[in-house]
Amino acid sequence: MSLLESSEIEIPLQAKGFTNSDILIGKRLHPAKVIKTYDSSDFELFIHEWAYGYLKDKGTYKSVYRIGGSGDKGRDVIAYVDEEKKIADYFQCKHYSKALAAADVYVEIGKLCYNTYRKNIVFPRKYYFLAPKDVTSNLLDLLHGDKDVLRKKVLENWSACCEKSIAVRGVSLDEELSAYIAQIDFGIFDTKPILEVIDEHSKTRWQ
Repeated sequence: MSLLESSEIEIPLQAKGFTNSDILIGKRLHPAKVIKTYDSSDFELFIHEWAYGYLKDKGTYKSVYRIGGSGDKGRDVIAYVDEEKKIADYFQCKHYSKALAAADVYVEIGKLCYNTYRKNIVFPRKYYFLAPKDVTSNLLDLLHGDKDVLRKKVLENWSACCEKSIAVRGVSLDEELSAYIAQIDFGIFDTKPILEVIDEHSKTRWQ
């Protein structure tokens, strides 16, 4: 029997859910999956593009800066509302392999509290946590619930999460710093769903 007559040759089955075009050129990944392949630097750049190319163009901000890296004082992207740069929103990017949890943000809140207490940076109008896999339900409850509960959690976890991570010499929670944290507005802390950010980013020049 010749090869042409062989009954061993079979037509391969088409993979379910894929078109011929998908098989030949590769199935297009959902944007949310693409974001998860970024490294931390690429994710910060993506958020910078969104804040500058969409929010600034919509008139929400006058100027947008990317800081990132060590020494950012808990601000990867800074967006100023006014020309004088006295009113700002901060964006903290967390590119983790899992959803952002409450324990992941205590140190960032601690950094903000300490640096505004020391007057190193201005206290923001809003402070957003952004992550490719969004946040856990527990963290979402803390951000959208009673702000005094979030404040209490930060204070309770100061020694474990903040004290040795904010500054080289360490930052103990003394009476003055505790009093400062007790009176600041914890309503500034929030998050944005990554799909909302992706949708708005798609309307920028970097789509």
